[in-house]
Amino acid sequence: MLRQDLNVNWEELLADKNTEEKVSAFMDRLQIAMNNHIPKKKISKKKYNKEPLSVEARRVIRKKHRAWEKYSNKRDNDSYREYTKARNKAKSTVIRERKNREKDIAESAKTNCKNFWSYINSKRKSKSGISELHDKRDGKTFIASNDTDKAEILAEFFTSVFTKEDDEDETFLKDIKYDEPSSDEVFKPKEINKLLKNLNTSKSPGPDQVHPKVLYELADIIDIPLCIIFSSSFSSGIVPEGWKIGQITALFKKGDKKLASNYRPVNLTSIICKIMEKLIRKRIVDHMNKYGLFGDRQFGFIGGRSTGLQLLKVLDHWTEILDNGGSIDAIYTDFMKAFDKVPHKRLINKLKSYGISNQTFQGTDVKQKTSHSKHHFNDDI
Repeated sequence: MLRQDLNVNWEELLADKNTEEKVSAFMDRLQIAMNNHIPKKKISKKKYNKEPLSVEARRVIRKKHRAWEKYSNKRDNDSYREYTKARNKAKSTVIRERKNREKDIAESAKTNCKNFWSYINSKRKSKSGISELHDKRDGKTFIASNDTDKAEILAEFFTSVFTKEDDEDETFLKDIKYDEPSSDEVFKPKEINKLLKNLNTSKSPGPDQVHPKVLYELADIIDIPLCIIFSSSFSSGIVPEGWKIGQITALFKKGDKKLASNYRPVNLTSIICKIMEKLIRKRIVDHMNKYGLFGDRQFGFIGGRSTGLQLLKVLDHWTEILDNGGSIDAIYTDFMKAFDKVPHKRLINKLKSYGISNQTFQGTDVKQKTSHSKHHFNDDI
């Protein structure tokens, strides 16, 4: 039924609309279909996490309870022996099921790490969230104890680490002219369908509340409208407003928990937008590979050039030096908050100099300038 509601002529429905209107029409129809056909269940916050039990485990536990009631009434040796027998069987059944469940979680940890850490956190006695934060201003220490103040302090710190670039301060590099594919070649329903079917359905939905499980199940139906939307956004350089919103969660790293600098942000954005970003990234990487623009010493983010291969290459080089009677001095460096401090303008100018057209970065630049986030603490934003 969900698929039937979305099985429409998308080309006709999205025709003569700008990018924002296309996204709005698609999301409205998708939301109506989800509301009509996906049941909702209110999850209550429980003080204690109850273990999931099988039918057999619940049966032996009920039998134990009946045996206890019988012993409480009679208080004789026979009923007590019956109770202890039922109690031991219930205990052994629950322990056996717990071991099997933990074994399954451990074996699937590499493919479903979210389930693994959810189980670990459920067993922790202390639920350590963000307590109070200390913020030093004008020689005074401001203590934030409520969630709203914590969110403001963390948001201020997270934005302070970004590299601020003046509009007039641009690095001009020599442009290299290369042929590039059009938007029709960048976004194809077949490739979008493949990415949708490769989604990890255990991940959380983005701010638009579209769950990856829904996108996975509807891949064969929504690949065409998404292709139309992506092409419109790419060619116009307009990023839909809903894609600019991110839900940021602060994760503690190390050190003093009262300092905002010891937390790192994890940004949850629209999964649909991530699909488009993957396709644009693929376009850029293919362009760089086609014209041999990646350096021979670059590893990690390029297919077939893992960090493991880099280590083998370095060790091979070092071994050759030692075999020839030489010596080696190795210096390891690390950049603090390197990803957050990447100067976006300079990065874009660098890629433009490699022949990546302005069209590719129109939407990216708009998103960087206008994107906004929500910092979540319990029920406060």
